[in-house]
Amino acid sequence: MLEVAQLHAGYGSAQVLRGVSLRVPAGSVLAVVGRNGAGKTTLARAVVGLHPSTGGAIRVGGRALSPHTAVAVARSGVAFVPQGRRLFGSLTVAEHFAIARTHRRPRAMSTDELIELFPRLGERARVRGRSLSGGEQQMVAIARAVLAGPDVLVLDEPTEGLAPVMVAAVRRLIDRLRTDGVAVLLMEQSGGFPFEVADDVLAIDRGVIRSVDRDVIQDRAGQARDDRESGT
Repeated sequence: MLEVAQLHAGYGSAQVLRGVSLRVPAGSVLAVVGRNGAGKTTLARAVVGLHPSTGGAIRVGGRALSPHTAVAVARSGVAFVPQGRRLFGSLTVAEHFAIARTHRRPRAMSTDELIELFPRLGERARVRGRSLSGGEQQMVAIARAVLAGPDVLVLDEPTEGLAPVMVAAVRRLIDRLRTDGVAVLLMEQSGGFPFEVADDVLAIDRGVIRSVDRDVIQDRAGQARDDRESGT
């Protein structure tokens, strides 16, 4: 379980996050949606300790993280898929997988299981990161995080720029992680995908979290499924 309580963060004198609180139980998916500049990436990076917070607390599995640093967060079982992929251009897909599994945790998915969900990566195992398409790089970034066997996975706009077939693969992976008991925190711009995959959805605007009506979530999820099935 991931718990964030009254998190504040900013850049210099500019306050970005203003008392953000949220809770992601094990085996559930929480989506935070908002426009560009609303605070999603700052929230994701602050949660995983890559951006300094100026107040608030982070708990994983009921245990407070102190100090709240990227190393402490990672050791607690939290993995992060950043916006922008950030792969090693000289390493192959297989080498990225090998590094990810160096410190794998008990719940870690096997490479074969991962490739069943992302078969394209099996075909591209010997290809270097710099030669992959943007969508393939995104799949590697997600796979790299999942292969470590996290208890909590934070995803910052994982479907940005992906073709529908790749979005479907991410959807299947998130469903699998939910079944395995992983807590997933998903940052996305408002659209059908987060409403379809998440158990709950919050909105963020100017660093402030607001709840989304349950009826709205259900309506948006239903519309997303209808659009996907009709191919629109």
